[in-house]
Amino acid sequence: MSKKTNIPETAQKVLFAVEEQNLSLLEDLFENVNIFDKSLGAFLGAGIGDSIGSYLEFIGHKPTEEETKKAMEMPGGGHWGVSSGMITDDTELAISLAHGLLNMEEGYDLDPVAFQYAQWIVSKPFDIGLTCWNSFSVGRKDEKPSRDLTERMQYRSEIRERSKANGSLMRTTPIPIYGHKLTVGEVAKLSQEDSALSHINPSCQHSVAAYNIAISYLINNSTDEDRNIKAFNVAKKWINENACEEVKEWMILAEKKTDIPYWPQAGFVKIAFVHSFRHLLLKTSYEDSIYETCFGGGDTDTNAAIVGGMMGAYWGIMKIPKKFISVSLNCVLEKRLKRDEKFNPNQIPDLVLKLLKKAPQEL
Repeated sequence: MSKKTNIPETAQKVLFAVEEQNLSLLEDLFENVNIFDKSLGAFLGAGIGDSIGSYLEFIGHKPTEEETKKAMEMPGGGHWGVSSGMITDDTELAISLAHGLLNMEEGYDLDPVAFQYAQWIVSKPFDIGLTCWNSFSVGRKDEKPSRDLTERMQYRSEIRERSKANGSLMRTTPIPIYGHKLTVGEVAKLSQEDSALSHINPSCQHSVAAYNIAISYLINNSTDEDRNIKAFNVAKKWINENACEEVKEWMILAEKKTDIPYWPQAGFVKIAFVHSFRHLLLKTSYEDSIYETCFGGGDTDTNAAIVGGMMGAYWGIMKIPKKFISVSLNCVLEKRLKRDEKFNPNQIPDLVLKLLKKAPQEL
C-alpha cells in the first residue's frame, strides 16, 4: 500500500481495502471487520450523502436529472462553494457528537457532547440550521464542559419545543456505533437525550431513537440476509411500545413503502425518517438511494445524510461505490471556508475505530 500524504493512516487503510475490495485487510484495525464495515458504512455513508446533497441545496427548484447526475460526481461547489467531498453542518455535528462521546468519563453524562456542540458554534460554521443555532449558541469560547452548559442548552431547546426539524436526526450515526453493545432501551435513551439538546419535540426524539435502534441492529447482524426486515421490526417494536402517535404513523408509511414528497416542508424530520426506512425495506443500493433522495429536492444534503447513514449501515463501506469513498477520504478542505481539519471526512474512519473500541457494555 503506497502512503498518501495528508490522509490519516486509518483512512489510508480503509481506502486501500475498498480499492482492493478486501475487507480482511482491515483486521489489524478491528478484529470484527464486519462490525467495522457496517459502522463505517453508517458514519461515512452519512457524510458522503451530505456532501453529494450539498451541491443541490438552495438551488430554488426541484433538481433536474442532469443536475442530480452532476451532484453524484461529487464536484464540490454548490451554494456554499465547498471542495470536492467536503461535508456541511450535518456531518460536522456528527463529528462533534463523536468527539463528545469519546470524551465521556466512566459513567454517563452528556456534558462533553453539549460542550462539543457549543464549541462547534464558536468555530463559526458556514452552514447551520435555526433550531441547532438556538440551542448550541449558549456556549462561550473559553467555556469548559459542565452541567450548567448542558442545562442552558436544554433550556433553549425547550423554548423551541414545537420544532420538528431534522437537525438531531442528521447528526446521530455515532450513537449506534458507540452504543452497539447496549440494549435497545439504552440506545433509545442515549438517542433521545442527545436529540433533546436541540430538538426536544417527542417526534424528533422518537424518530432519532428508532433510527439508531435500526442501525445498531444492522451493525450487530451484518451478515444476516434478512437484516433489513429484522432491523425495521426491532425499531417498529420500540416505536409501538414507546413512541408518540405521529412517529407510529410515519413508520406505517415507511412499512407501506410510501414515496412521500420531499417538500414544501423541506426540513421536516418526517421526510428523511420515512425514506430511510423505506429504502431499508426495499434494499435500495447505496448509490440509488442517494440519487433518488437528491432528485426529490428539498433539504437535499440533510435528507441524503440521513438516508445515507441508514443505507450505509445496511450495505457497509465495501458496498458503497469506490468513487465516493475515494473522493471523501481524499478531501482537501476549501480554505476560504476556514474549517478545522477536525471536520475533514477523512477523519471519520479513525473516529469510528475509536467509538467501537470505547463502546460500553451498559450505560
